[in-house]
Amino acid sequence: MSGGVGRFVRTLSRISQTRYPAFVFGLGVPRGETPVFIYHDVSAPAFARDLEFLRHNGYRTLGLQEYLAARESRVRPPGRSVLLTFDDARKSFGEVALPLLRQFDARAVLFAPSYWMHSARREPDDLFMSWEQLRACVESGLVDVQSHAHRHALIATSPQLV
Repeated sequence: MSGGVGRFVRTLSRISQTRYPAFVFGLGVPRGETPVFIYHDVSAPAFARDLEFLRHNGYRTLGLQEYLAARESRVRPPGRSVLLTFDDARKSFGEVALPLLRQFDARAVLFAPSYWMHSARREPDDLFMSWEQLRACVESGLVDVQSHAHRHALIATSPQLV
Protein backbone atom coordinates (compact mmCIF):
# COMPACT_ATOMS: atom_id res chain seq x y z
CA MET A 1 0.00 0.00 0.00
CA SER A 2 1.28 3.45 -0.80
CA GLY A 3 1.86 5.91 2.06
CA GLY A 4 -1.26 8.01 1.41
CA VAL A 5 -3.59 5.04 0.99
CA GLY A 6 -2.13 3.30 4.06
CA ARG A 7 -2.60 6.44 6.14
CA PHE A 8 -6.22 6.71 4.91
CA VAL A 9 -6.94 3.06 5.81
CA ARG A 10 -5.42 3.53 9.30
CA THR A 11 -7.52 6.68 9.81
CA LEU A 12 -10.72 4.86 8.79
CA SER A 13 -9.79 2.01 11.12
CA ARG A 14 -9.33 4.41 14.06
CA ILE A 15 -12.63 6.16 13.30
CA SER A 16 -14.49 2.85 13.16
CA GLN A 17 -13.09 1.89 16.57
CA THR A 18 -14.01 5.19 18.20
CA ARG A 19 -17.47 5.98 19.55
CA TYR A 20 -18.41 9.45 18.41
CA PRO A 21 -21.50 11.04 19.97
CA ALA A 22 -24.50 11.35 17.66
CA PHE A 23 -24.65 15.14 17.96
CA VAL A 24 -21.29 15.38 16.16
CA PHE A 25 -23.15 14.17 13.07
CA GLY A 26 -26.10 16.53 13.56
CA LEU A 27 -28.25 13.96 15.35
CA GLY A 28 -29.82 14.34 18.78
CA VAL A 29 -28.18 13.49 22.08
CA PRO A 30 -29.42 10.11 23.40
CA ARG A 31 -31.67 10.21 26.47
CA GLY A 32 -29.66 10.30 29.68
CA GLU A 33 -26.42 11.47 28.03
CA THR A 34 -24.72 14.85 28.32
CA PRO A 35 -21.88 15.81 25.96
CA VAL A 36 -18.56 16.45 27.73
CA PHE A 37 -15.96 18.70 26.11
CA ILE A 38 -12.34 18.23 27.17
CA TYR A 39 -9.77 21.00 26.75
CA HIS A 40 -6.11 21.46 27.62
CA ASP A 41 -4.74 24.71 26.20
CA VAL A 42 -7.20 27.13 24.64
CA SER A 43 -6.88 30.15 22.39
CA ALA A 44 -9.31 33.05 22.74
CA PRO A 45 -10.68 32.89 19.17
CA ALA A 46 -11.26 29.12 19.20
CA PHE A 47 -12.79 28.95 22.67
CA ALA A 48 -14.98 32.00 22.02
CA ARG A 49 -16.28 30.26 18.86
CA ASP A 50 -17.11 27.15 20.90
CA LEU A 51 -18.97 29.18 23.52
CA GLU A 52 -20.79 31.18 20.85
CA PHE A 53 -21.81 27.93 19.11
CA LEU A 54 -23.20 26.57 22.38
CA ARG A 55 -25.09 29.79 23.13
CA HIS A 56 -26.44 30.10 19.57
CA ASN A 57 -27.69 26.50 19.67
CA GLY A 58 -29.35 26.82 23.06
CA TYR A 59 -26.89 24.82 25.16
CA ARG A 60 -26.38 25.49 28.85
CA THR A 61 -23.11 24.61 30.59
CA LEU A 62 -23.38 22.55 33.76
CA GLY A 63 -21.45 22.61 37.00
CA LEU A 64 -19.93 19.33 38.14
CA GLN A 65 -22.53 18.57 40.83
CA GLU A 66 -25.40 19.17 38.41
CA TYR A 67 -23.75 16.91 35.83
CA LEU A 68 -23.13 14.14 38.39
CA ALA A 69 -26.69 14.34 39.71
CA ALA A 70 -28.08 14.04 36.18
CA ARG A 71 -25.74 11.16 35.38
CA GLU A 72 -26.66 9.32 38.56
CA SER A 73 -30.38 9.64 37.90
CA ARG A 74 -29.92 8.96 34.16
CA VAL A 75 -32.22 11.93 33.54
CA ARG A 76 -30.89 14.72 31.40
CA PRO A 77 -31.14 18.23 32.84
CA PRO A 78 -33.85 20.36 31.23
CA GLY A 79 -32.98 21.73 27.81
CA ARG A 80 -29.70 21.21 26.04
CA SER A 81 -26.66 20.99 28.27
CA VAL A 82 -22.95 20.18 28.13
CA LEU A 83 -20.08 19.82 30.59
CA LEU A 84 -16.89 21.76 29.82
CA THR A 85 -13.76 20.29 31.40
CA PHE A 86 -10.19 21.55 31.42
CA ASP A 87 -7.26 19.28 32.14
CA ASP A 88 -3.97 20.27 33.82
CA ALA A 89 -4.77 23.88 34.93
CA ARG A 90 -2.71 25.37 32.11
CA LYS A 91 -2.10 29.10 32.35
CA SER A 92 -4.30 29.62 29.28
CA PHE A 93 -7.26 28.70 31.48
CA GLY A 94 -6.71 31.70 33.75
CA GLU A 95 -5.69 34.06 30.98
CA VAL A 96 -8.13 33.00 28.24
CA ALA A 97 -10.84 30.61 29.40
CA LEU A 98 -11.89 32.26 32.67
CA PRO A 99 -12.51 35.71 31.13
CA LEU A 100 -14.53 34.09 28.33
CA LEU A 101 -16.51 31.97 30.80
CA ARG A 102 -17.37 35.24 32.59
CA GLN A 103 -18.33 36.91 29.31
CA PHE A 104 -20.62 34.04 28.29
CA ASP A 105 -21.78 33.26 31.86
CA ALA A 106 -20.66 29.65 31.32
CA ARG A 107 -19.64 26.97 33.83
CA ALA A 108 -16.60 24.67 33.65
CA VAL A 109 -14.65 22.10 35.63
CA LEU A 110 -10.89 22.52 36.03
CA PHE A 111 -8.65 19.61 37.04
CA ALA A 112 -5.46 20.88 38.69
CA PRO A 113 -2.33 18.78 39.36
CA SER A 114 -0.91 20.26 42.56
CA TYR A 115 2.69 19.40 41.66
CA TRP A 116 2.70 21.86 38.76
CA MET A 117 0.99 24.79 40.51
CA HIS A 118 3.14 27.88 41.11
CA SER A 119 3.28 30.78 43.53
CA ALA A 120 2.49 34.35 42.50
CA ARG A 121 6.12 34.84 41.40
CA ARG A 122 5.97 33.31 37.97
CA GLU A 123 8.44 32.75 35.21
CA PRO A 124 7.44 33.79 31.66
CA ASP A 125 7.68 30.18 30.47
CA ASP A 126 5.43 28.73 33.21
CA LEU A 127 2.84 26.48 31.60
CA PHE A 128 0.54 26.16 34.60
CA MET A 129 -1.62 28.44 36.72
CA SER A 130 -0.64 29.82 40.10
CA TRP A 131 -2.44 28.99 43.35
CA GLU A 132 -3.75 32.56 43.35
CA GLN A 133 -5.26 32.11 39.87
CA LEU A 134 -6.82 28.84 41.00
CA ARG A 135 -8.38 30.64 43.96
CA ALA A 136 -9.81 33.27 41.57
CA CYS A 137 -11.42 30.47 39.58
CA VAL A 138 -13.16 29.12 42.68
CA GLU A 139 -14.24 32.61 43.73
CA SER A 140 -15.73 33.28 40.28
CA GLY A 141 -18.57 30.85 41.00
CA LEU A 142 -18.24 29.59 37.43
CA VAL A 143 -15.46 27.04 37.88
CA ASP A 144 -15.51 23.83 39.87
CA VAL A 145 -11.86 23.11 40.71
CA GLN A 146 -11.05 19.44 41.24
CA SER A 147 -7.88 17.46 41.91
CA HIS A 148 -5.96 16.01 39.00
CA ALA A 149 -3.78 14.20 41.54
CA HIS A 150 -0.41 15.53 42.60
CA ARG A 151 1.40 14.62 39.39
CA HIS A 152 1.18 12.22 36.51
CA ALA A 153 3.76 10.99 34.04
CA LEU A 154 3.50 11.60 30.33
CA ILE A 155 2.91 8.38 28.48
CA ALA A 156 4.41 7.90 25.00
CA THR A 157 1.85 6.69 22.48
CA SER A 158 4.10 6.44 19.44
CA PRO A 159 4.73 2.98 18.00
CA GLN A 160 8.40 3.98 17.70
CA LEU A 161 10.81 4.44 20.56
CA VAL A 162 12.50 7.81 20.24
